[in-house]
Amino acid sequence: WAAGFPVLAPAPLVAQRLLVASCFAMSGNISALLTKDIVSAYAIPVVFVFALSMFRWRFFFDATYMDPMMWLSAEGIAIPFAILSFLLLTAISLLLTTWEVRNYV
Repeated sequence: WAAGFPVLAPAPLVAQRLLVASCFAMSGNISALLTKDIVSAYAIPVVFVFALSMFRWRFFFDATYMDPMMWLSAEGIAIPFAILSFLLLTAISLLLTTWEVRNYV
């Protein structure tokens, strides 16, 4: 809609995908700040997704909220877990970014 084109996707579907993408962006930001390496911003979220899905399918069968693919569905606890993850990751990212800026400015 911002570019003048009609959006055919429902708003909750788009909002949910933006929420999950924001979680991965925040985890990339946190990892880049902690390791002081730009490559970590790309690699750690991929490793995070792979590790969570492997832990879920190998060890924690009943913990459906651990699988990032379930975050994109509207089943059960997926949306509240994604919102809680987003808020937690945003708070950690904000604290680390503020700390790094104060140390280098």
